[in-house]
Amino acid sequence: MKKLQSVFLCFVTLFCYPLQSQNSEIGDTIEVVTLEEFSIPSNKHIVLTNIRNISFEAELQDNQNNFIRKCEKSWQDPPKNQFPVSGDRGKLVQFSLKESIDEAGEYYAKVKIGFVDERGKNNIEVLYKIIADYPTMGSEISLRDRYYFSEEETFSFTTMEYKDAKSYSFAVTDAAGGIIDSGRGSVVNLNKVMQSESNVGKKIIVHGFYKGKEFLFKDGKTGKVNRSVWEFELVKPELDEFIGWKGEDEKGDQLLSVYNEKAMNLLYLYVGKTPTGFAVLAPKIRNLTVTSEPKNFLKNFSSATSGKFLFIKLAVNEEFIENMEECGEADVTISLQFITQFNEKITRKYSATVIK
Repeated sequence: MKKLQSVFLCFVTLFCYPLQSQNSEIGDTIEVVTLEEFSIPSNKHIVLTNIRNISFEAELQDNQNNFIRKCEKSWQDPPKNQFPVSGDRGKLVQFSLKESIDEAGEYYAKVKIGFVDERGKNNIEVLYKIIADYPTMGSEISLRDRYYFSEEETFSFTTMEYKDAKSYSFAVTDAAGGIIDSGRGSVVNLNKVMQSESNVGKKIIVHGFYKGKEFLFKDGKTGKVNRSVWEFELVKPELDEFIGWKGEDEKGDQLLSVYNEKAMNLLYLYVGKTPTGFAVLAPKIRNLTVTSEPKNFLKNFSSATSGKFLFIKLAVNEEFIENMEECGEADVTISLQFITQFNEKITRKYSATVIK
């Protein structure tokens, strides 16, 4: 019996302290990371011996000992349904609490324990100090503020402390909150998002989650605290052209041979300069119309894509050529219009002096 009393007194010495003052000595300090579940105590259980009946409750407090919430999740062995114990002999009881904290800071867990042993009823309180910090990002995330349609990008938001890979998830939304893409894990592949024409012109927002929640994290280099949200704008590259004709705003004369088939090919492509090169893609067009002045210069026209280029091919009317004098010349204007895959309406006017 003296040995059991000694064990109980040892427990009281370790865990029972005054709770009224902020300067009270703390029985245990637990360092945790936000959102991760932890045990109270951190690396052991609370143990009582020769217990015939027991009940306990706990609450989470802020650093001023103000109540935040009750701690509802606990573990106990033997379980509660095996108490009270009949007879003279009690049982050895172990129990601990499970808790998680969303925001970094200093907290306290106050545990109130009521039990009956061979000496009768007893009540004790145990106070634990909890220091919560944000996780550290495992690798640098350097998303740009702007990307061109058709670019590729992949990044990971795995942290050093969040070890459960299955608890990571993400969602990609537009500024209005509409879901564009989502998935499990901490690796976000944005290729599908960046290659969807419907996303051009939108602000794209990537939300990283752990256990279903956005979280704050520390930058591994600077220690700066950031939220697990990343934004960028998806834009179309600029339409560029390779034309042998004089543009509407160009000055000077432009001479073309009426037999020069290469000059009758108008080339277009989309191109945008990136930090590592260029984003290049071929325009996809619809509702193409081409007219000429004089009207009988143009026989017909067609369009085709080759590699990254859009070709608009002009076929000159043979009768127009036959009616021209040898070494003769004529002023010709070409007007065209089409709509691209980005619903961009393109209108161009070119001119040249054609010679035979």
